[in-house]
Amino acid sequence: MRYAVFLFLTCTIVAGCEREAPTPAVTPAAASPVKESPAAPLPAVASMDEATLNAWAQKGKQVWQAKTCFMCHSLNGVPLAGPSPIGVWGSKQKLADGREVLVDEAYIRESILDPAAAITAGYTTQMVSFQGQITDEQIVAVTALFRTLKDGPAKAAPVPVVPPATGVSPR
Repeated sequence: MRYAVFLFLTCTIVAGCEREAPTPAVTPAAASPVKESPAAPLPAVASMDEATLNAWAQKGKQVWQAKTCFMCHSLNGVPLAGPSPIGVWGSKQKLADGREVLVDEAYIRESILDPAAAITAGYTTQMVSFQGQITDEQIVAVTALFRTLKDGPAKAAPVPVVPPATGVSPR
């Protein structure tokens, strides 16, 4: 039974990284292929003030859900098929090929559009490219989300380790 549940969850996670989740009440304009709007230039995430950053990060959470990023990348620090974005903004990331890169707007953009270009150490190439499936505005939103996760989740009290039962009761 455990094996069946594990197999089901594994297949669900892998399949989730390859497709978008359905979005409720999508208007025909929103359902059309990804196109950039000819609006004003997008802001640089690194220089956003707190209010602007938080507004963009909220959009980033929506993109995170719509593109099913959560299937492979957790927002609570739990390792999944891909690395968690918690605490990585502005840090040096060790790559599988031995290089180190700064986690900034350029790195996040490259990781979304060409995930095989810079694979995080300890992971394999599983993520599909979102080229043509995500707008520049959505990439800025996800990048803002990464920046707001810089300090990670609130520190939880450590969970006590309970030794496995040995069949002997303590006296």
